[in-house]
Amino acid sequence: MKMNMKKIISWGMMLAAAFTLANCAKEIDAPVQEPETTGYPFEIVASTVDTKTVNDGMHTKWAAGDQINLFHAVGDTEEYVIDNAFKLSDLDEGTFTGNLALELDPQKVYDWYAFYPYSGYIKTPANTSAGYMPVGSKSNEKQTQTGNNSMAHIAGANYPLAGRATAVPAADTPTVTMSHLSSLIAINVTNDTEEDLTVTDVAFTAPVDIVGTYYINFAGEITPASFKNSGATYVSNTANLTVKNGAALANGESAKFYLAVRPFTAESGKELTVSVNGYSKKISLSKDVTFNAGKIKTLNFSYDKEDTPEPEGADKIVIDFSTKGYANGAEISSVTQMPVTVSFAKGSSTNDPKYYTTGTAIRAYGGNTITVSSALGKVVGVEFVFSTTETSENSNGITANTGSFTLPTWAGSEESVTFTISGTTGHRRIQKLEVYVDTEGEEWEPVQLDTPDVECSAQTENTLTFQWNAITNALGYEVTFDGETVEVTETTYIAMELEPETEYEISVKALGDGTYYLDSEVATITGETTEEVQSSGVPTDATLSFASTANRVSYTTSQQVWSQNGITLTNDKSSSTSNVGNYSNPARFYASSKITVTAAGNITKIVFDCNSSSYATALKNSIGTVSGA
Repeated sequence: MKMNMKKIISWGMMLAAAFTLANCAKEIDAPVQEPETTGYPFEIVASTVDTKTVNDGMHTKWAAGDQINLFHAVGDTEEYVIDNAFKLSDLDEGTFTGNLALELDPQKVYDWYAFYPYSGYIKTPANTSAGYMPVGSKSNEKQTQTGNNSMAHIAGANYPLAGRATAVPAADTPTVTMSHLSSLIAINVTNDTEEDLTVTDVAFTAPVDIVGTYYINFAGEITPASFKNSGATYVSNTANLTVKNGAALANGESAKFYLAVRPFTAESGKELTVSVNGYSKKISLSKDVTFNAGKIKTLNFSYDKEDTPEPEGADKIVIDFSTKGYANGAEISSVTQMPVTVSFAKGSSTNDPKYYTTGTAIRAYGGNTITVSSALGKVVGVEFVFSTTETSENSNGITANTGSFTLPTWAGSEESVTFTISGTTGHRRIQKLEVYVDTEGEEWEPVQLDTPDVECSAQTENTLTFQWNAITNALGYEVTFDGETVEVTETTYIAMELEPETEYEISVKALGDGTYYLDSEVATITGETTEEVQSSGVPTDATLSFASTANRVSYTTSQQVWSQNGITLTNDKSSSTSNVGNYSNPARFYASSKITVTAAGNITKIVFDCNSSSYATALKNSIGTVSGA
């Protein structure tokens, strides 16, 4: 199907209503199936709905290269015949030509069914189990609007059209009126703050799924029942919109932002949610509200969120988890940045809070608790800063078990306060905590950080690798090697381009913030020596360890290269469907990927030390001798 068609959509008019946030899952696209071309030449005219709206006549226009699915049946029967793809042949008239699968009987009348965009997997207009199509967007994607008030994006492959013509004599050219199958929601945002507002993100959440991939029955009237989702993991009850190049709204100014969703009914007693730039509002429904196909429902949203003022006389402590350097997937129990300690607990969840490099944030799950406490005075304010990469959460609320609060901040005055991530599933990625502390006149006596324990973990002819333990509350580390001083946030330092058989000295100290923590004592090790040049290439029994922090990489690329102790291993994705890289500690090699090992001299033996016997067996079956389990 074409993904770059320029179309403008026609929508009917609707009423205003109002709005929780939800989860997304990732689909796997089916392979493209080319249309068949055999049969009996035929043509139809497919015109599109031209209903005028308050948007002043926005309507669909065909673009060169468009294709539709065509089906026919003898009048008033359900014995549908698949005529496959019909291609646009006359742009101005909207004429589509192709080949019928069966020759028509001149004595009969026929019903015709057309669907856009073309899919070779749709086998019947009464579609309930094959040939799913995206509506609005796939569940793991966002719709995109360019500029305020624009509807240009509501067109193309994610916004299906369908139509039918009944009782058409065999000798006549059918004229099919194509109608929109999705419902359009216009979020009318008014800036009711004193500062200019530029809308960048809009979300609409319903009590049922509204975007994703669906089987669509377009043989009759289009209702919510015409849409059957292709699986719970392939749909979402939140439609997300990214706004690009939007103009800033001054106080009192408004603009509209458009989201397409499948037709649905929100029942009385349920809630709808609208979110603009992360600021959410809910509306409880006192009666059923139906979002119909081909119609626009306008929802008014007053953006009246003011910036939370900093508590007067309080110290602001920023705990930035993205700079802490935790290992990917590491469970997090507590973090201290004096005088504040943040404790994480499993709570009612089955998952412990963990650190993930995606978004470089703490992933807190539904049911996890977060306790913020101060060793001095009281906590008078807490603000959560969430990762901008959040895409798969389905519970976004935070509730407090003490004090009053306004999401996502808490305003109170306690030695400690506990928050709970709401819901039983989903998660939030917490990138920072901004904690305000009233020290009540007390002064903090700075504490000297612990001294790192430095060791040389690997040596080659021209490199030395140094590692040390992470120092709690350190902002980073100052490393002095061979007369050069640098600051790093990691707990590893690799010195390169060194002379063989040469002694070197390294010094490392942990860096404090100068207020609550002072720099540590300097740790120095001397006499670490690079290896001598090996005449035969790599040293005897040389190893390449994937457990080394320096060798851990994310498995998101098609090729990764590791080098250590004179050995270089390259892993290429090759014909594998999965990317290569690390999974926590070990390297993960997928079936059909290509492993290449090189060294300066002859390689007489290669041993793969696997972390399970099943993996060892798999490697043995693929490449030969393997030891380790």
